[in-house]
Amino acid sequence: MFRKYVIKAEMSSFSSSSSSFPSSEDAQNHHPPSEEKEFAFDGDDGNVLDAILHRVDFIWERTRAKVEDVYHHPELIVLVLFSLVLAHFIAGRIFFNKGKERKIGSKNSKKRDSIVLCGQDGAGSTSAYLLLKNKSLGLGTVTSSIENESEVEICVSSSDRDAKEKRVKVNVVDVPGHAKIRNRFYERFLPRAKGIVFFVDGVEFSTNKRDVADHLYNEILIDYDNVRRKRIPILIACNKTDKEACSPATFVKKRLESEIEMIRTTRDVMLKDAQFDDGSRKAKKRAKEIEKKREREVTGLGWKDEWGKFSFDKAAEMKTHGRFLFCACSCVGEDREWKLKKEAEEKGDDGSDNNGDTNNSSGGDKTSNSGGSRNLSAVKAFAAEHAGR
Repeated sequence: MFRKYVIKAEMSSFSSSSSSFPSSEDAQNHHPPSEEKEFAFDGDDGNVLDAILHRVDFIWERTRAKVEDVYHHPELIVLVLFSLVLAHFIAGRIFFNKGKERKIGSKNSKKRDSIVLCGQDGAGSTSAYLLLKNKSLGLGTVTSSIENESEVEICVSSSDRDAKEKRVKVNVVDVPGHAKIRNRFYERFLPRAKGIVFFVDGVEFSTNKRDVADHLYNEILIDYDNVRRKRIPILIACNKTDKEACSPATFVKKRLESEIEMIRTTRDVMLKDAQFDDGSRKAKKRAKEIEKKREREVTGLGWKDEWGKFSFDKAAEMKTHGRFLFCACSCVGEDREWKLKKEAEEKGDDGSDNNGDTNNSSGGDKTSNSGGSRNLSAVKAFAAEHAGR
C-alpha cells in the first residue's frame, strides 16, 4: 500500500529528477508566489528528502543574501559594534563592580591611603589601633599574628567634645611586630602608607634598643621604593609614659641615632672585608652578591660619610627621607581619659571636671621631640594631618 505525502512548497514548479536552486540574487529579490502547490509522492522517500533539502537550502540562501546586504552598508556594522561595546561597558559597571566600590584602605587598593602602625612586640601598636577604632582597650590586647585594618574617624582638634571641629576619616593598619612574620606585612602595606607610626616601648627601650634600631633600619629606613623615594613621614612614638620607668622621647631619639650609625658602619666594614677576588669565577660572583647586599643594606640608607654621624634631622634636611617626628604617648592614659569622659557623660556632666586633665595631657599633641604626653593626641594629630594629604 502506498502512502501519500503532501508537502506544501512556495515554489512555482518542482521536479524530483531535476530542480534548480535559487541563487543569491534570486533570494534577495524573492517574493512569495501567489499560489501554493501540493506535491504528492507515491511512497518514494527519496523525493521527500530532496524536498526537505531543497527547502533548507532555500532558507540558507535567503539568510546569506541578508548578510551580504548588511556588508554593503558599513554604517550598520559600525552601529552594531558600537552597541556591543556600550553594552559590555554598562554590564561591567553594573555587575562586575557591584558592591566593590573601593573604600578607603581596601585590600586591593594600590593607592597610598593608610597610616601604618608598627613596632616591636609589646610596643603598643595594637593597643593604639583599638583605641583609635573603639575609643577603648576593652578587655586588653594580645600579640597579633595578622594585620588589623579599619577606617576610623579622628577629630582634628585636641578635644573630641567640640562638634564644630572637622573630623577626618583615616584608614589605619596595624602590622604585627614579630620578627619572623613582619617582613611580609611590610611588603604588603608599606606601598600604601601615607604615614608611618613606629611605636617604641619606653620602659624596655634601654634593654632592647639594638633590636628596635635593627627593626627600624631593616624594615623601614632602607626601603627606597616605598619609604625613601616617596618621602613618607615617620612618627616615632615613645609609648607607656604613664609609667615612671619610661624613657623620654629625646633619649629615644639620641640612642636610636647612635645605634643606627653603629649598624651602618659595622655592616659597611664587614661587607668590605668580605670582598675578595682571587680571579676565579666563583669569587667574582660572590663579590657581586656582596656589592648588591652593600648597596641594599648600607648605601640603601642614603647616608654619605661626609655628612658625619647619622641623625634624623640631617637625613630629613638632605632629603634622603621624609620628616622624622618624635613624641611621647600612652595608650593606658588614652583609655583612662576615655573612661572618665564616658562616666562624666553618664552622670549628665558636660565633662568640665575632666577637661583640665585632658587639656593638660594634650600639651603633647604637637609631634615634637619633647615628652610628657599622657594620651594618643600626638598620634591622632599625625594621622589626621597626613591622611588628608
